[in-house]
Amino acid sequence: MAFQFEPSVVVETIPMLMRGLKLTMQITVGGIILGFLLGSAAGLMKISRNFFIRKLAGVYIESIRGTPMLVQAMFLYYGVPMAVGIRIPPITAGIIIIAVNSGAYIAEIVRGGCTIDKSGTDGGWSLYRADTLADNDLCYLAPGVKTDDSATGQSVYYQPQGYVAADGDWSGRTDAHWTGDNRRQFSRL
Repeated sequence: MAFQFEPSVVVETIPMLMRGLKLTMQITVGGIILGFLLGSAAGLMKISRNFFIRKLAGVYIESIRGTPMLVQAMFLYYGVPMAVGIRIPPITAGIIIIAVNSGAYIAEIVRGGCTIDKSGTDGGWSLYRADTLADNDLCYLAPGVKTDDSATGQSVYYQPQGYVAADGDWSGRTDAHWTGDNRRQFSRL
């Protein structure tokens, strides 16, 4: 018996598929926005001078990245209600799981973007005054530097007019003839 395609079935299910697409987009976008906020905070906590804060962020990041998202979803949706006695709605559970999971990965991206290794410091010494880079408590994002975003595999170019700080504050001049020092620096937490 041969399969026969029925276009009327596809046409009848389009409204249901569109409702599913809308719900999927709401859960995904909500989870990623919350995950970005959570990940940014955890990434900055990971580079903190405070031992307790740094270790707390490390436990969160490593435990979440070390377990599959499906296990986390099962734990949140089935395990937590059994232990606490409070049922979590499925949409809320989905948003929480995506936020917590993506937040752990975003935290490592933020942490990696705010860490300077020896080669970055040496490059800074050759480009700018040595006394400004001698303080290891500062985190710099260099202008005109090409870096790799490990989450997406895309190259990111920082603008040569100024620096973009981790807090999103743009500090730079757009005047091409300005020759002053337009570095943006911020202390670690």
